[in-house]
Amino acid sequence: MGKHTVNLVLDTRDAHCSHIRFFVVSFWQVFLRETEKLLLDDMLHQHIMKRIVFMQRWMKMRLQREHFRRMRMASVVIQVRKQGQGIAAAQERYRPAPP
Repeated sequence: MGKHTVNLVLDTRDAHCSHIRFFVVSFWQVFLRETEKLLLDDMLHQHIMKRIVFMQRWMKMRLQREHFRRMRMASVVIQVRKQGQGIAAAQERYRPAPP
């Protein structure tokens, strides 16, 4: 990441107070005031937390969906077996008696 990119990022971040610069860009480092460093750390933390929450919600959704699919299949199996028992009982009732 070059000096121009760092300046661009920090300038867009501080667009509302562009006449005051809270950072100095050297060849290898960006020197920030402590308040700006804390703000950037907080922004990074918030961004990381958003991604973590997204991944947790996605994983929970996948697990709930899998649970729902298993329950749906179990109910279908139960219904089929119950219907099969009902059909067998009806056939027994309506089977003609042997002579």
